[in-house]
Amino acid sequence: MYRAITLLASRVGVEPDDPGLVTLALRADFRFQPTPSGLVIYLNGEDVTAAIRDPHVSGRVSYYAREAVVREALTRMQRRLAADGNVILEGRDIGTVVLPEADKKFFITATPRERARRRQIDLRDQGFETDIDELERQIAERDLIDSTRELAPLKPAPDAVIVDTTGKSIAEVLGIIVSEVRQTDVL
Repeated sequence: MYRAITLLASRVGVEPDDPGLVTLALRADFRFQPTPSGLVIYLNGEDVTAAIRDPHVSGRVSYYAREAVVREALTRMQRRLAADGNVILEGRDIGTVVLPEADKKFFITATPRERARRRQIDLRDQGFETDIDELERQIAERDLIDSTRELAPLKPAPDAVIVDTTGKSIAEVLGIIVSEVRQTDVL
């Protein structure tokens, strides 16, 4: 959702400190469509699934995400999504700010190098050639911005299970999470 707001704001020339950002964030209409190949994300009726992963968006998302007006609007939307229960939400403050009362929280992490390697593969699949060292630097910079911001900093919830995914396959990570959920009878 933060990436989508960043994409939208960039398209219409609204900077993070622009007063028009609040209107943009409040009027954003999100829809999520699960498909066999993954989640499709719609913003104002447009499929933005690929566009929000563009390197330009990735490089700017932390600057928009630290703005209180954006965080407040999207936190309300995320809480509405979760109101019916039985949902999985992913984000940098879901377990600490958005849903601190969630039954189960996981803080999924990996080394910056591993995340850069994965991001490089994703970008290559989208037709972008990137330098892994530059991606690693960008990831570390975003983590620093997000973990030191005053409002809703990136950090694990005190009761979150920390899962380091470095060197693990998706199946291995899912196995860890499912095992943890089953141990606590959440399913």
